[in-house]
Amino acid sequence: MSNPPRPPSSHSSDSFYFSSFISGSSRDTISSHISSVTSTGESSVNLATRASSSGLAHDVSSPVLFCDKCKQILTNGCLVEGKHRNHSYSKLQDVVQKRINTYKNVKDVMTAQYSELHTLLDENQQQAFLLLKAERDSLKEGLIQLAEDADSYRQRFESIRKNIEELDRRQDSYNLVVLLAETEVQLLSLETINHFYSNVERRMKVDGMRMSTLEKSITKIVQKNKTLLPQPWEFSEAITFDPDKKHKDLTISEDKTQVSLRGSFTKQSKDCRAASANILASQSFSTGKHYWEVDVGGCQNWSVGVAENGWVKNGVGHTTLGRDNRSWLLESNEGNLTGVHHNDVSTISEASVQRLGVLVDCDMAKVNFYDALTGMKLHTLSMNFQSVVVPAFSIRHMGERKNSKLVICNLKSTGDYLGVMLTPRIHRQ
Repeated sequence: MSNPPRPPSSHSSDSFYFSSFISGSSRDTISSHISSVTSTGESSVNLATRASSSGLAHDVSSPVLFCDKCKQILTNGCLVEGKHRNHSYSKLQDVVQKRINTYKNVKDVMTAQYSELHTLLDENQQQAFLLLKAERDSLKEGLIQLAEDADSYRQRFESIRKNIEELDRRQDSYNLVVLLAETEVQLLSLETINHFYSNVERRMKVDGMRMSTLEKSITKIVQKNKTLLPQPWEFSEAITFDPDKKHKDLTISEDKTQVSLRGSFTKQSKDCRAASANILASQSFSTGKHYWEVDVGGCQNWSVGVAENGWVKNGVGHTTLGRDNRSWLLESNEGNLTGVHHNDVSTISEASVQRLGVLVDCDMAKVNFYDALTGMKLHTLSMNFQSVVVPAFSIRHMGERKNSKLVICNLKSTGDYLGVMLTPRIHRQ
């Protein structure tokens, strides 16, 4: 069994953030449950102890009733003494069951609220990454336009230079009035060019400051989320390829963390997806959360995700991962990413992933994919598996003649994973 969702930190700032997040109606719901518990007194164990110490329970090992007024467990001896005469009673098992249900309701409400908080914070972080990407794209377009403008002004400058040389050559034969007029025209053009380059310098400085401020803000958001929520890398696993569950054209390294596909298949196919070489990992999971990272930089056409353990019975070398109802994959075709399961294909705008993070949550039946170099969540797939799931991988050629490879990153020994490298990676971009 996996651990329940981790509650927010007990630090005052985090507690305030969590408290302010819960809606008024939700707080009322939780308060009513807690009031229900406290109004009936202590837990059954504490009640039994208090009854015994006060001498009210002569035979506490055989309680029979619960006094609603005194909030005490009663035995036959208590009833004989008559101190609880004319009081209302309840069956002890009914009282215990009621309190168990109350505690369970409080737990369910808190778990639901925390899950919602987790989702909101996660969405907040993803929006921050999207904002950063949009800002970078905007700056890139601006730089392209500046480059085009600069080229145009360079051509104008060259034309002015030639005109000045021509004026200098003919100054003895030119009418002085005409020469002065043409010279002023060239000077005005030079002033325009000088003004353009001054504006370029100012824009570059302002845009650089905007980008630096935005990156610092996003870094703070990421760091804050890391203190509030469990992060994928906390569930890192040492994944290895299974040599007994691979396509015959695949070669794995001695430490079973790298898989390579030579430049051509034994049997080529016109359908690129049919020409897939699949391999499964040695590890499998049925409960809990599990995270690993894959270096996909050495391959343009790949699939990474999970498959049901029984998927191997369908044939590792002849079935396309993600194209059935027993596998859930993120797929790259020449850098274009899609989420794939059975007949559902979702296009993802983010591309050019070099290092992919995979977080499998068996209890929530979800698999999340991340760009491990930025921390941005790329896609989420919902799973419907019967027993256990196993990490699954695929390499496709798509007409390539060179070798392709996937490498499982060693997170345990190096610590070089998304959580540790996130901030410096943002600043290096």
